[in-house]
Amino acid sequence: MPFDLHPTIDVLVTCGRDGTARVWDMRTKACIHTLTGHNNTVADIRCQAAEPQVITGSHDSTIRLWDLAAGKSRVTLTNHKKSVRALTLHPKQYNQVVHGDKVKKPTSKRSFKRENKNRPMEMSSKRPVRLSKESDPAKKKMTRDPRFDDLSGEYNESYFKSNYSFLYDIKSREKEKIKKTMKKEKDPEKKVELKMLYNRMTAQFPLTEFQLDKMVDELDMDGDGEVDFSKLEKMFENYLQAKGYSGGE
Repeated sequence: MPFDLHPTIDVLVTCGRDGTARVWDMRTKACIHTLTGHNNTVADIRCQAAEPQVITGSHDSTIRLWDLAAGKSRVTLTNHKKSVRALTLHPKQYNQVVHGDKVKKPTSKRSFKRENKNRPMEMSSKRPVRLSKESDPAKKKMTRDPRFDDLSGEYNESYFKSNYSFLYDIKSREKEKIKKTMKKEKDPEKKVELKMLYNRMTAQFPLTEFQLDKMVDELDMDGDGEVDFSKLEKMFENYLQAKGYSGGE
């Protein structure tokens, strides 16, 4: 249970579940007073040098101010609706309320009126500085979309293909991986899904520009610049069949 030592007298005040608070002499270890009056457990206690020297809070929803010399209750505060479990004292306001100390009123503002018309007027050094209305407001941060901004330049297809040709290599490796998985797959439904995925990837990237140029060079073996496009079409169909792509599927 909580207890508190008196700040100026050698006494200890303890709380009890029997609804009492006991005052003990620290030198003789004897109980001086038994403070009775609460109807339930005394939850917290505070001691101070000023009167009242002992204040208790209880589960009976009351606060009692005690006369330590007489061991009797002086005032009972009954505004709480439930248990009073903790107490604390304001360092300044409590003494002002109990002892009637007058609160110091703020001094009146100094008057800057001239004693006579020939004297200069005194100006306060604490006068606030007026903000200028012409100050520049904070500039908003502008975001730009590179798709619609002239600063990003124009789209160059050949430059894009030369710099991002590695994407075709990645796609080709993914297609080969899917093809190997499709051969190993035994579940017919999953095999159909892999087949559809493979066909879709083939339709998106059927041939790279490098592969087309290579095919044209193979068809133009004599180097005269003339290509039989019927052979090219047939070669293209064979390529799609080899990759497992069929328009009917």
